[in-house]
Amino acid sequence: MNNTALKNEKKPRTPVAIIGIGCRFPGNADSPESFWKMLCSGVDAISEVPQDRWNSQAFYSPDIGKPGFMPIHQGGFLSNIDLFDADFFGISPREAAYIDPQQRLLLEVVWEALENGGLVPANLVGSRTGVFIGKFAMEYHLMQFSEMQRELIGPHSSTGTLGTLLSNRISHWFDFQGPSIALDTACSSSLVAVHLACQSLWSGESDLALAGGVNIIFKPEWTLAAAKGGFLSVDGRCKAFDKRANGYVRSEGAGIAVLKPLPDAQRDGDRIYAVIRGSAVNQDGHTRGITVPSANSQKNLMDEVYGQAGILPEQVHYVEAHGTGTPVGDPIEAGAIGSCFSQGRINSNKCFMGSVKTNIGHLEAAAGIAGLIKAALCLYYGKIPPNLHFETPNPAIPFDELRLKVPTEIESFPANAESNFAGVNSFGFGGTNAHVVLEEVAPVAEKRGVEIPQRGGFVYQLSSRCEKALQDLAMLHLPLFNDDSLELYDICYSACLRRDHHNYRLAVTGKTKEDIAENLRLYLEAGKAPGAYAGVVEQGQQVKLAYVFSGMGPQWWAMGRELLEEEPLFTEVIKKCDQLLGKLADWSLWEELTADEKDSRIDETQIAQPAIFAVQIALAALWHSWGVLPGIVVGHSAGEIVAAHIAGALSLEDAICIIYHRSRLQHETEGEGRMLAAGLPVMEAELLIEEYKNRVCIGAINSPGSVTLAGDEDALIEIEKVLELKDVFSRFVRGKVPYHSQKMDRLKSELIKSIQGITPKTTTTPLVSTVTGHLISGLELTPAYWFKNIRETVQFEPAIRELIKSGFLTFLELSPHPVLASSITETLIHLDKIEGKILPSIRRKEPEQMLMLESIAELYTIGYLVDWSRLYPQHRAFIQLPTYPWQRKSYWVESEESREHRLGHSSRRTSMAREVHPLLGSRFNIAHPAWEKIMDLDSCGYIKDHNVGGSVVFPGAGYVEMTLASAREEFGEGPYHIVDIEFQKALFLLENEVVSLQLIHEPHGNNNNSQDAFNIYSTGKEKKRSWSRHCTGRFVVGSGILPGDISLEDIRNRCSRLISSENCYERFKERGLEYGPLFQGIKSLYTGNHEAIGNIILDDSLNADSENYLLHPSILDACFQVFLGVLEFAGDVESPGMYLPVLIDGLCFYNKPGNDSWCHAKINEQSPVHIKGDIQLFDTKGSLLVEIKGFKCQSLEKLEEGALGQMRGTLFGYKWIHDKGDSEGKDFSDKSKQESSTWIILADKDNIGDKISDHLKEIDEIPVMVFPGPSCQKINSNHFQIRPDNLEDMQTVINSISVNQSHCRGVICLWGIDETSDDETTPESLKKSMELVCGSVLSLVKTLSDVPWKKPPRLFLITKRAEVVDAEDTSVSMEQSVLWGLGRVIMNEYHELGCTLLDINTDGNFDLQFLFQEIWNSSQNNGHEDEIAIRGTSRYIHRLMPLEYDSFERIPTIQAFETYEGKPDSKNTLSGTAKQLELHTNNGEVQIHATGLNFKELTEAMNVLDLENMKDSFPKKFQFLENIENSESPLVEVKETSSKAVQDDDGEIMLRDDATYLITGGLNGFGLSTAKWLVARGARYLVLMGRSGASTTEAKDTIDSMEKNGVHVMVARVDVSCREEVSNAFSDIRNNMPELKGIFHSANVYHDAMLLQMDIASFMKVLMPKAFGGYNLHKETLNDKLDFFVLYSSISSVIGNPGQGNYVAANAFLDALAHHRHSMGLPALTVNWGAIADVGYLAKNMDVEVHLKKMGIHPIAPEQALKTLGALLTVKQTNITVAQIDWKRWSETYQTGKSPRFSLVVDSGDESDDGSPVVEGFKFLEEISDISPEKRNDLLISQIQCMVADVLGMSNPGKIDTNEGLFEIGLDSMLASELRINIQNCFGCTLSQTVLFKYPTIAKFSDYLLSELFSVESDSEKKGVASLSDSLDGLSEDELADQLSQTLSSLKDEKTI
Repeated sequence: MNNTALKNEKKPRTPVAIIGIGCRFPGNADSPESFWKMLCSGVDAISEVPQDRWNSQAFYSPDIGKPGFMPIHQGGFLSNIDLFDADFFGISPREAAYIDPQQRLLLEVVWEALENGGLVPANLVGSRTGVFIGKFAMEYHLMQFSEMQRELIGPHSSTGTLGTLLSNRISHWFDFQGPSIALDTACSSSLVAVHLACQSLWSGESDLALAGGVNIIFKPEWTLAAAKGGFLSVDGRCKAFDKRANGYVRSEGAGIAVLKPLPDAQRDGDRIYAVIRGSAVNQDGHTRGITVPSANSQKNLMDEVYGQAGILPEQVHYVEAHGTGTPVGDPIEAGAIGSCFSQGRINSNKCFMGSVKTNIGHLEAAAGIAGLIKAALCLYYGKIPPNLHFETPNPAIPFDELRLKVPTEIESFPANAESNFAGVNSFGFGGTNAHVVLEEVAPVAEKRGVEIPQRGGFVYQLSSRCEKALQDLAMLHLPLFNDDSLELYDICYSACLRRDHHNYRLAVTGKTKEDIAENLRLYLEAGKAPGAYAGVVEQGQQVKLAYVFSGMGPQWWAMGRELLEEEPLFTEVIKKCDQLLGKLADWSLWEELTADEKDSRIDETQIAQPAIFAVQIALAALWHSWGVLPGIVVGHSAGEIVAAHIAGALSLEDAICIIYHRSRLQHETEGEGRMLAAGLPVMEAELLIEEYKNRVCIGAINSPGSVTLAGDEDALIEIEKVLELKDVFSRFVRGKVPYHSQKMDRLKSELIKSIQGITPKTTTTPLVSTVTGHLISGLELTPAYWFKNIRETVQFEPAIRELIKSGFLTFLELSPHPVLASSITETLIHLDKIEGKILPSIRRKEPEQMLMLESIAELYTIGYLVDWSRLYPQHRAFIQLPTYPWQRKSYWVESEESREHRLGHSSRRTSMAREVHPLLGSRFNIAHPAWEKIMDLDSCGYIKDHNVGGSVVFPGAGYVEMTLASAREEFGEGPYHIVDIEFQKALFLLENEVVSLQLIHEPHGNNNNSQDAFNIYSTGKEKKRSWSRHCTGRFVVGSGILPGDISLEDIRNRCSRLISSENCYERFKERGLEYGPLFQGIKSLYTGNHEAIGNIILDDSLNADSENYLLHPSILDACFQVFLGVLEFAGDVESPGMYLPVLIDGLCFYNKPGNDSWCHAKINEQSPVHIKGDIQLFDTKGSLLVEIKGFKCQSLEKLEEGALGQMRGTLFGYKWIHDKGDSEGKDFSDKSKQESSTWIILADKDNIGDKISDHLKEIDEIPVMVFPGPSCQKINSNHFQIRPDNLEDMQTVINSISVNQSHCRGVICLWGIDETSDDETTPESLKKSMELVCGSVLSLVKTLSDVPWKKPPRLFLITKRAEVVDAEDTSVSMEQSVLWGLGRVIMNEYHELGCTLLDINTDGNFDLQFLFQEIWNSSQNNGHEDEIAIRGTSRYIHRLMPLEYDSFERIPTIQAFETYEGKPDSKNTLSGTAKQLELHTNNGEVQIHATGLNFKELTEAMNVLDLENMKDSFPKKFQFLENIENSESPLVEVKETSSKAVQDDDGEIMLRDDATYLITGGLNGFGLSTAKWLVARGARYLVLMGRSGASTTEAKDTIDSMEKNGVHVMVARVDVSCREEVSNAFSDIRNNMPELKGIFHSANVYHDAMLLQMDIASFMKVLMPKAFGGYNLHKETLNDKLDFFVLYSSISSVIGNPGQGNYVAANAFLDALAHHRHSMGLPALTVNWGAIADVGYLAKNMDVEVHLKKMGIHPIAPEQALKTLGALLTVKQTNITVAQIDWKRWSETYQTGKSPRFSLVVDSGDESDDGSPVVEGFKFLEEISDISPEKRNDLLISQIQCMVADVLGMSNPGKIDTNEGLFEIGLDSMLASELRINIQNCFGCTLSQTVLFKYPTIAKFSDYLLSELFSVESDSEKKGVASLSDSLDGLSEDELADQLSQTLSSLKDEKTI
């Protein structure tokens, strides 16, 4: 191109600046800096194909012609392409797995590019930012839509893998609204993308553009195709322009360039790598082959680009070539480049030509952007890196003629050039060429010279999207502060204004880089540091900030002094106030604020108030200048004047006028009275000062628990003494001015007159008045208002409450010293707004400017929108900060078949698939330890000999061996201790059947005493697997000490009867134990008294294989046989039948047995159902090898007796027993001269409370009546009215009573009896009643537990007809029944209240005197009975009883066997032969209506031969004999009877196939199990009702299976607690299904929490579906003739499970509902289920099952439970408990376990002489009792640390922070219960269920425990009010209020949290 042509070109376009770069290239080049370093270092980033891509060896062959193979095994790869930070981008794990790794990579690289450019993504939202992405190979897309992935295609497959989303997802996520284009021109794609981006910027279509490309390689197919095409280098190196060039190397990576018009970049101070001066794209057209490039097209393209840009080719010093290193492409491209750039170029000025592909390979779609980034960096750094692998120039390229040179070392651009240029060339193998020309730009450095604003400190911020990333980011930023070349201002500017702000935040303050670095380092080490603030901001969180101005008190002589020196604005405002005040006062504000301490008059009222005012005005101005603006303002007393000015209601002149005259006049009252701060709620304070009405006022209400009293000094002194006697805090305020009292009255006229000229205006910022406590407009601020401001009570607490209720939870106190923070904090806590934040402006004797900056830092970390540009206004140098530290996880969707095919191997799962044990099989490579054995009868042939009842059963000993083998694999060499082994279900092995047997560990901890649980499951190999659990248990690894040897001879001497092996196995065979030779290990058996010893020898054929076993199943099973032999050959015992093992309490394995061993077995327990004992296995020398404790076997015959036979010992029920108790015949005339006590009576409408009150007065007790009402008020001294369910009202009244009355003996709650129901009660009224009843009791117990009683009062909950006691109780009050459930929980959680439930029946001959006697006696002697019913003058007590099925009355039923099969033919003739029919009845008669010898005779006698009507008449006549045909046997017709059910031979219910059965909650858990059971029992029409419908795979599969088997299933998506939805559902059922005959109500919701943490909303959330759902079903079916109405309740309602108050109450309602229906003659059965295994909550959380077992509660298999239900439906029972509980163990863990209510089910245990349990922990108490209190406390803390660590599974107890909340480190309510029990057992004390909630750190709990165990005053008490008094002298009113609130808050923290 000549100069003339150049001049004729168009005017050059505006250059485009490259301001940001993001990249991920091979060789760990993940930033521009690391990429440049790699280029300059000459790094070759090519490597072997990673193993996670494909198995290169499996696809490798040097023969290129071999099909399916290639000579390629190298490439350029990134690491971990499956990893992605999905959480950062808010993408769900499921969607992330379906998203192409290319999309995921681009999202991260785009973010990094924007950070690299200092662009804030949040500022680009909605901008015209274009996205242009080059694409090519889409391997993830190909994989996802392959045949091997078809079943995995999901809703995200399309958007996750299509190429168009490469750009669109970026635009979507960042909300860019410019063009978004993904394009494919093969290898030139990304440079074409750059060209299009520039075109978009030049046309004005985009304001900013992102251009780049991406390539990911993980499938071998495209590499195979490229190799077959001859494109690839077989030696894995790209040797561009070299003679040896033989192809390119496939590589992967991504690159992004951020492009911006140059003028915009210069304006914004962006760093510029280079500018794009021009670009163009063209096509080769027709060449020798479609992949062969055209030299002419390439040359023409370059001529066009440089012509448009106005650049002479000779000015270009470097060209980044496409340079693939192919023999054909290199000469063509070099020829084109030389033809263009040789024009006008002298020989000495050769153009350098290189290719980045020699370093990183060919990135295909990302190759062009890689070349562009390299060229831009060359210009930025002024260097050209060496080209690798260039040894011998390609002879086809005339380098000298073309004026070209390949750099082999680092070269420099010409130093004397006016400007340096570089070209970038790229072409696609389809012929699309692209070229871009770049120019260097001098760095923008002039802004470094801008003066840094002077400030005493800086705020530096970091933010991330998770805690770990924040830690990582802080670590990455630390080196910045050690870089001497960087200014702190620039670092902070870049961090605060050139980075996005995420929700996890850290702000660090400091004066120097060293300060910030040190604070940052401390934060990383300890999680906290001075000047470092961290916080998490919720998404969309809006922080509403309130300014709070203090009143008198915080002044001090040097307030604001530092700000006067450092902040010009602060000084300016103070001087302006001084000027205005000087017009009124005869003293100088400036002089007072700058006076020395000795000369200061700052404590004088007339000086202090204006001075505080001026400082507050100046602080507000400074905060405003920093962009910290209020959403609302409030002021305390004098502070309200500043608030009014800041709100815009007063001018500064008017405000100064008011503050001046206010302070002047108040100063005149000095000496007329005083002020007293008191720790009292306002209502209690009002009661206290009643007798001082004209002498004392409430001056200020500061918080819910503190007031300031003002008035006459002598009266206040009397009050102080009263409070001291009641141990209530009080303290006189410094000064002699009685503010806000009657002493202010005389100032009224003069004050109003003095400020008459003020002109209030409407506020511009909302203002809350502390005169009214409410929001005001501003126009109210008249002179009269300001008199109220000095006279009336300061309503600070109501004002703050108003702010909080308006959503203001962040408060900035503008005051010389923060004095209001604690009052605000207490108010926040009182309103359960613990997330509130109060920040100071300045603080006495602390650096003022730094403190304000720290408050800004803290504001930022809680989510306040800080305007950082106000703090860092100068745009100086942008510092490149570390990029975001991604927190990546693996996301990948690929079928096992696809993965195996790709990785080139066919291993079933992973390399870990090696079989480790004959029974355990191979280990899975999954999170938890797990193994699988694919088993059939041939794989372990010896198991065929384990024959039970004619079937091969996998031996229980086999499960034990699997468990031991897994322990060895997981924990190393033994010994091993396994506990709670349960054999749950037999595994039958059939011929030609293959089963999968899996053992899975579920880790519970990481300490040496691991508590891992294990489960063993099996499933068949059919497509739809159904898993069964066979065995479960727990490991206690590392425990057990090997005992010494024993004498086998001694045992044999005791066991003198010899049984031969033949005799032994003959007897076993008679019992159905048909052992084959390999399981006949007993060679001789000796029996004695309840014990036996046997010689066990392993069969020779098993010897070789036995080396692979620890405890061969044949040996262990022989041990079990010895155990059975004890009973089998006991001479005095009747033949025992067959027993099967079901449980092992504990097994210790010490050493492996040899082939010859001895087993000793002993039976310790024996019943008709089971035997239990111990087993020991010894070697021939008497060394113990294995020890088994608690080996339990169940009688198979008893199991086969029927469902209830299986459940013997698991049926329980409550029974009322008539008792002559303490209430009869007591005399109240003599109270033993004891002091009168207070009684709190929550009085009812029926005047029972009034009458109890009268009885109490008669014996000189003090009743205080509390009535329900619409508001909280005091009626008189002993009568109150409150809102029943309002916690604040309850706290106010109870606290008032506790302060002002004597010892409280009892609290009698009668409010429940006002709420009664009948069958006309609507669900709405029932809900309202229960909210009232439960809400009031919740508030009551919370309040009672919060009061620091010396001795807590006894709580009595009185109900009316909540219980069915005798035959006269014909109705039951359902809404009151919930109190019985709630009361049982209170007994456990608040044991100290001694909660007693008393039920009365006022409809009968009710004796109120008898009730009062019961209450009085219970309070006097702490009566043991906790549930009592009074009927007339009879007393009944509650007992839980064991029940026997045999004692139940049966419902009339019919048993039918061998029903007839057959159908009428086309002529309505029945064919076939009938079988024998047997009919039985258990309670009723069968009427014989007709008989006959054949079908014809019978039908004639019955008159049913009418064929036309046969279909109709036949089913009616034969309810249970369907489709009968001609028979040779006599037939019987059964007429319709009153029978409701049919039983099978197990006594279990059979259901009708022409009726409908409904199950609520029937789509998951136990409800779904019930549905399956109903089908198994004959049901063919089901309605499964649930709130979410069939939303789970299990539900859908179950329904599908049922329908395929002819069952009609209706799914009703219904909220069962909603009457309307239930009614609509029943309409559908009646219209579309047969008659409804049964309901099973299984719906429930869990929301567990201690009552302390529960409110009425969470209470009702659980109550609604269970209680109201049941009631809605009852109401809806009143007219249906149901056979069953079954309500699923819980054992929790029987025992009052702590942490489940809502759930227990709901179940108690169901119990009452069943009784209610029974009274109406309707069917009803409530089953209080114990824990159900394998379904619902237990199936999801093994820890819960482990915890329950520790409590003595053992889960029941669902099939066993349902079999029991089937039998219960045949008996007359209204309520029954079905549970498997060790009541003794349970009683030791629950507070109510010692209640006589459970005496009939709890066995008596070992007790000490005094009747208390023997506790070994007393030894520990004795050890620490004699040492010093300090050491004692240390030892106690250490002991508790160990116990906490044990419960939480932590390995290092000493590392537990004793001041960290236990619930923050992993404790939950379940583990808290376990920890409490362990502590009780250790220390021999009784602890409340809520104790760990009240004392939630080890330090606080230890403090409490010391005081309980040793009667030592706790630290919190030592630090209490008494010690506080020493530091209160000389404090102001506001400061005293602040101290008081802090003290109350700390005491509350220590006593009630």
